[in-house]
Formats: sequence, C-alpha cells, structure tokens
Amino acid sequence: MAEMIRSGTTCFVEPGCMWLDTTIKAIEETGMRATTGSWVWDHAGPDGHKCPDYFKKMTLQQGLDLTERNIKAYDGLADGRIKCFATIEGVGTCSDELMLGAKALADKYGTFTLMHKASSREEVASELKATGHRPVEHMYRIGALGPNVYLNHMTAVEGFEVDMLAETDTKVCQNPPAALKLAKGTTQMSHFLEMRAKGVTVCLGCDGVNSGDHKDMFRSMYLAATLPKDAKIDPEVITAEEVVEMATLAGYRSVAWQDELGSLEPGRKADLILINIDRPEWVPTYNYVYSLVYTASGDSVDTVMVDGKILMENRQLTTIDLAEVHARCRELAPKLAARANVKPKSRWPVV
Repeated sequence: MAEMIRSGTTCFVEPGCMWLDTTIKAIEETGMRATTGSWVWDHAGPDGHKCPDYFKKMTLQQGLDLTERNIKAYDGLADGRIKCFATIEGVGTCSDELMLGAKALADKYGTFTLMHKASSREEVASELKATGHRPVEHMYRIGALGPNVYLNHMTAVEGFEVDMLAETDTKVCQNPPAALKLAKGTTQMSHFLEMRAKGVTVCLGCDGVNSGDHKDMFRSMYLAATLPKDAKIDPEVITAEEVVEMATLAGYRSVAWQDELGSLEPGRKADLILINIDRPEWVPTYNYVYSLVYTASGDSVDTVMVDGKILMENRQLTTIDLAEVHARCRELAPKLAARANVKPKSRWPVV
C-alpha cells in the first residue's frame, strides 16, 4: 500500500488474501479504499490436480461458509472504504459449484465475485478437455457470468466469448505487467480492444507482486497504450484518454463505485491525486493527458487524498511509517525465503 500511495493509487482490488483480518486492519490504518476477501479454492476444477499438496485447500462448503462470514463481517468497514468480495482463485482450480456458489453469495449480499480467468493457452486447453468449452464460454453456459463478476487477466479469449461478456455485463481487468513477464501472449491473442468496442467494462491493473512485480499504474497505463498499437501495427487503435479512463472511471465501474468516485464534481467523494509537473519529464508539455500516459511515472505524484484525508503530501506518507515497514520487511524476508526453501540466484555476481 505504501508503494501504491506513492505512485498515485487511491483504490485497489485485491483478489484474495490468506490473512484477511490483518489485511483489513492495514487497509483501515493506511486510509486507502479497497476491495478484498479470503483466498478460496477447492482444487476441483480441470487444473485442480496441478495444485501441490501444500497449497491451501478447503471443501466446497468450507469455502462458501468462509466467504459468507467474511462478507458479513467486513463489507462496508472504514466508513464504506472497504468492500468484501467473494474471491475465489479460478484459473481452472475451482469447481463449477464453487463458482456458482460464490456468485450466489455476491448476488445475495450485493457485492462481487472475483477470480482469475482465461489467463493462458494451457488453461484453455484444460477447460476444453474437461468441459468441451473455453473458460469464459463455460462460465456463460453454467450461468456464472454477470454484472457483479470481475475477471482478472482474460488474455486467452476468443471473439465469440467477447459477445458473452458484453451480453452479461461482466467486468474485466487487464494486467499488462504480469501478462508480459509471464509471457501470456497478450499481443498475440488478447481481445481487449474488441471488448471495449462492444461495451465491456475493461479496467487496468498490475497484478500481484509475485507476477507483476510493481504497483505503478503509470507503467501499466503506458503498456496498455502501447501494446495494442504494436499488435495491430496501428498507432491510433487506442488513445491516451481511453487508457486514463481504464485506470480510473472503468476501475470504479468494475466494482460499483462509479456513482461516488471517478470524477471531480459536487457530491463525489474526495479521492484525488496531485501531480507535480515541474519535473524534467513534464517540461515542456503540450498535451497533459498524453504526457501522463507516455512520459510520466508514479514519481510524478506529489499528493494523494482518499475520502478527504491526505495520505501523502510533498511525497511524504502521512499514514504509514515507511522506515518501520521497511525494517520489518527486511527482517521477515530472509526467514520467509528460508521457510519456503526459495534460493534465488543471479546470473551476475552482485556486490
């Protein structure tokens, strides 16, 4: 959250965590706006067998019970800054019953269900073998899509599935950093432009630090603006303005906050950032939106406000003791790596 605030993010969607109570506490303390929920999966989908034994696992009923308890306990906390979703893993690891059960809970409590979906060719092949349908197509056929369904990644989608997303008003989040780093083929087979053309709400993210690695939405905007141009060999297929809308207005529409957030006008909540344009990358500037997408980085952000409360001013965080957080992370990191038996190696000697 420190990284997000420092790069100008006021609101984030967290697709499921292991320790929800402390995550909620941290969101409350930092002052950010967020959606979250517990990491839930039953390892019963087409790719469930690929999950190692040490991966957290629960039965269908345990997953649904935990999800319902969380929504009752946490949804609407922090004066409405926190929404609790029915967050399941997806990517072929969850049963149809879990997908439908999560959707039913989201319907019952007026919240969202969220999962990773259609993220790779391999996932598509597994779903085709097990169900005879592609991932999005299968969700459509069993009734698991809808306006309160939020699907992450969505790289491996065909044109006819785009029609299904549009028909059901299902929300989609594009994560360019993760797609590129994990070589998901986003420039070869994604249909984000077609989704937008048919009215699908497509927002923009970074994905988790274990795949996307950074939380700078300026970098994600740059990628979302440039990758389609190269894929289509057409510099005009998407504009800087459209990409900024993906990072802001579309994001709020994706989680039903569009009536309270996303524009500067009377009655809206005071979530905003101030950008310092007295920096080399901004001088001279002839088109501020263009520079925002193609020139700037998160370091341009000077001040961040959520719900009228300043979370950063003059590049200084006001709700997070960064030195304390850094010290704690540096203390825990080697212990975590040792426990996980992870031994990263560099191809170069690092001194």
